[in-house]
Amino acid sequence: MRAGRPDDLHRLLSADTPTGPGGRTNVWFAAHDRAGTLDEYLLALDLAAGAAQAAPDRHGGLGAEMRYALMRASVHTITNNLSPPLLRLLVEHGVWDVRRALSHARRLADPGTRHQALAGLVPHVPAEARSAVVGEALRAAEAITDPYSRAVALTGLASCVPPDRAGVVVDLALRAAAAITGEYLRAAALARLAPLRPVAEVLDAAFRAAVGVTDAYSRANALTGLAPNLRADQLLPALQAGGDIPPELALRRGAAAG
Repeated sequence: MRAGRPDDLHRLLSADTPTGPGGRTNVWFAAHDRAGTLDEYLLALDLAAGAAQAAPDRHGGLGAEMRYALMRASVHTITNNLSPPLLRLLVEHGVWDVRRALSHARRLADPGTRHQALAGLVPHVPAEARSAVVGEALRAAEAITDPYSRAVALTGLASCVPPDRAGVVVDLALRAAAAITGEYLRAAALARLAPLRPVAEVLDAAFRAAVGVTDAYSRANALTGLAPNLRADQLLPALQAGGDIPPELALRRGAAAG
């Protein structure tokens, strides 16, 4: 198309092949999908639609434009029907290569889903490209609007980023946790962060949030989740705040006394 051959492009986008009983797919889409270059296929659709608009008598006009719009929409539908676990499994079992899975993962509209898909594929990405994919997952995590979901996503990424960037990611997760209005969810998010930033202010913030949960059952759960990281001087107040003693806290208290 860029070489002035729109007719060839229209023919490519009109050619299809059987995919099973009653099913057919465009050969140009199939080629780009296997190669992990869906962006180039979508660009081809845009160029073909532009040519149909510029020369309707020669290239099909409005009918062709509508067909290319539907073909573009079908790509997005296919992508959004691929869950993050499915993308990971397709790669793990050798059904798809990681380039193909990444091509779809990058096109997922929801930032939380996109983050999950990209983060799940990181272990399968070649070492030289891994940092770039982690960066994409990080940008997706930062775009999550719900603060709890954002804090959980960032916490999970902290162990994937290079050591010199881990502190920045943990700080972002801490800011997200601080923005959580629900007391139990805020305590849970901080408890996840405590092992990654085992400094007094983070542990103390998590402890205060857990103790401050008003619902007794939720408070006990929050303290139980935090128990492995509590200091000895926090164990008795945690037991008192928890009401019914969670087994994890009881074991920690016994070990500290011994």
